[in-house]
Amino acid sequence: MTKPIRIAINGFGRIGRQFLKAALENKSLDIAAINDLGDIKNLAYLLEFDSVYGRYDKEIATGNNELIVDGKKIKYFKEPNPEKLPWKELNIDVVVESTGFFTSYEKAKAHLDAGAKRVVLSAPAKDENETVTATPNVNIAAMEKSKITSNASCTTNAITPIASIMSKKLAADSKYILIDIPYGKNAKISSREKALRIKRRFERLGRYFKRKVKCFITDGSQPVGNGIGPALELIDIIKILDPKQEGPLDLEKKSLFLAGSLFEMTGKAKNGCGEKMAEEILRSGKAFEKFKEIIKAQNGNLNRLKMAKFSHDIHSIKSGEITEINNYKINSLVRVSGCPVDKSAGIYLYSHVGDKIKKGQKIITIYAESMSRLNEAKRFYEKEKPIVIK
Repeated sequence: MTKPIRIAINGFGRIGRQFLKAALENKSLDIAAINDLGDIKNLAYLLEFDSVYGRYDKEIATGNNELIVDGKKIKYFKEPNPEKLPWKELNIDVVVESTGFFTSYEKAKAHLDAGAKRVVLSAPAKDENETVTATPNVNIAAMEKSKITSNASCTTNAITPIASIMSKKLAADSKYILIDIPYGKNAKISSREKALRIKRRFERLGRYFKRKVKCFITDGSQPVGNGIGPALELIDIIKILDPKQEGPLDLEKKSLFLAGSLFEMTGKAKNGCGEKMAEEILRSGKAFEKFKEIIKAQNGNLNRLKMAKFSHDIHSIKSGEITEINNYKINSLVRVSGCPVDKSAGIYLYSHVGDKIKKGQKIITIYAESMSRLNEAKRFYEKEKPIVIK
């Protein structure tokens, strides 16, 4: 079993506190220590009661230089000089630097000198030539080269998901906005309570901008559809849209539900009749023809769709039932295979949670544009085992 990544938080302001809450939901992370110059009891109170995020639903307590969250003891330090922190003794893998003060390579390097293996800045780096900024377009080699990386701006990171979605809808002058909010174990949104909070924020923004916004909270405990990766997901879509083919039923069902809800929102269908209208359009082939028109208008061509150069099938080593497909590990596996830079890379699932599996049955295919990527993805799968069969 892979050991959790041991993390220390330097700076327990709002960003440090929100990071702690998110990290405690992830079993692959272990918060070992916090360093802040503030009073521990005051910071414990601020962790529990936040004027923006509301009350934290965990039991908070303090001990002898310890912050205790739901029984988990986290060491607490008040050291102004990071070089003097016991990161080596605590075997710290990553320091989350969220004070806003140590934002250059030379300053943040104090954590490495203290024994930490890596440092992640929550604020923009002042020397970007030495400190790599983490963005979707930064390649893995660049990230691995520097032991100190920046996660850009803490403020914009906190607002990005909701603001990014809404800004695009407003820029397109959308009057009706339908948003799917999946939640579940190992999903980006781990609980229904968090999904409800996000739903309320979207709806509040909708009222402010005088748009009709409707949010649906759906099951995100496992992937929907079979393909994961740009080309593989497009194959799923074509199979659903083309009446002559058969696509993944879970994706088709969800698509019809959302499309039907949109028809009802816009008045195209009466309440309760939208899904039936969506299915009629799908079965008639009109949806597929409109899809091809959109592709053509964007100078695209479905004939250019190609599979990756290399692939590897993974078969079950025993009979049983799939009890879990870890979304987080599956997404990581897809990235290791080269996605999204390599559009044809990714994975294809043949079964889902609850399906019965026989020994030797094919459960997944990994696609990659290079043999080195494929081998790396195979090693990742064997190590992390994202699909659990019992």
